[in-house]
Amino acid sequence: MLRSFLPVGQGAFYRETFNLKDGRHIIIYDCGSLTDQSIVERQIKHEFSRGEIIDAVFISHLDEDHINGLPFLIKYCKVCNLFFPLVTTKDKAYLKLKALLSVAKDSFLYMFIDNPLDAINSLGIDDVPMLYQVRTVGSENLNNSDTRYISSGKDVVEENFVLDENIEWNLIPFNFRQQERVDELKKAIAQIFNCGIDKTDDKIKELINNYPKDKAKIKEAYKQVKGTFNTNSMTLFSGTKNRCIGQRYAIPKRYFCACRCQSFTENGCLYMGDYDASGTQKWKDLRNAYNEYWEYIGCVQIPHHGSHHNYNSKIAELNVINVISAGYKNKYWHPHSSVIKDLILNDCLVHIVTENIGSQVDLKVDLF
Repeated sequence: MLRSFLPVGQGAFYRETFNLKDGRHIIIYDCGSLTDQSIVERQIKHEFSRGEIIDAVFISHLDEDHINGLPFLIKYCKVCNLFFPLVTTKDKAYLKLKALLSVAKDSFLYMFIDNPLDAINSLGIDDVPMLYQVRTVGSENLNNSDTRYISSGKDVVEENFVLDENIEWNLIPFNFRQQERVDELKKAIAQIFNCGIDKTDDKIKELINNYPKDKAKIKEAYKQVKGTFNTNSMTLFSGTKNRCIGQRYAIPKRYFCACRCQSFTENGCLYMGDYDASGTQKWKDLRNAYNEYWEYIGCVQIPHHGSHHNYNSKIAELNVINVISAGYKNKYWHPHSSVIKDLILNDCLVHIVTENIGSQVDLKVDLF
């Protein structure tokens, strides 16, 4: 299997390709870029043949830089299964209002937040992916017959599709609701628009209906949220509970010593999207979610492009390969110098994948 962190700049596009006896199987985690959407589209053309089957796509959360390449991917390839975090009706309003700051109401992102199936049908394709919404712990299904629901922490390989009957591979999505940032947004809305906290949901609906009125005030409210506002972030563990299977660099990076480049780490990767890993409790929640698979993690995608708001120094203690996706020139201070400093001082292997083709990271997992 080849695990690739593709160079799309300020975004995220990760591919796992399994070359098995019955053919090629492809898994994708996130597909987008704020640097330039055309970069993602060029990568898709470069990586895949037209009409090629993509077994599964996992979308960590509903932000432009993680999803705006999805429409082209769905039209160019045949995506069989699409997994994304379940977002409650109330939370959809927060996300739609935020989306309006950068896209129109007829955009794919806005439509997907409102109704995923309608958004995909708008692309005019014949083969519509099977849609799966991943629940947060304790959440209930939405009243939507067009979507299947699965629980966080469930291995989707067991029931949803088979990679190879001889390979015990696990794909474990987990949908975390980021309540702290929701509370920060509601507080900011209440303060800026002079309404009570209990009235913010009605106020947000009003702001959506009247948009672009009060656009500057809306933007200010979202700016007051620490880091970037998201109601949910879906992480993914991809790996197998087999200590005899490891991963290594497919092409050794020339700025590391040969002995370390050729050394193996555990085979699993923890894709973290924009998960807020800061603080003791949120790290504990992450650790508990993947307790069964924790010892098999050999690679980590650092959350939110290396933002210090989402980082936890516990990541540096894992002694794994660390990958950060960030634009070569971006306005968000990504990755933050404190994150890079902490990883380097703890003797961690760290790679910053930008829009530069030479920054791509490829890891090889020998399954047989």
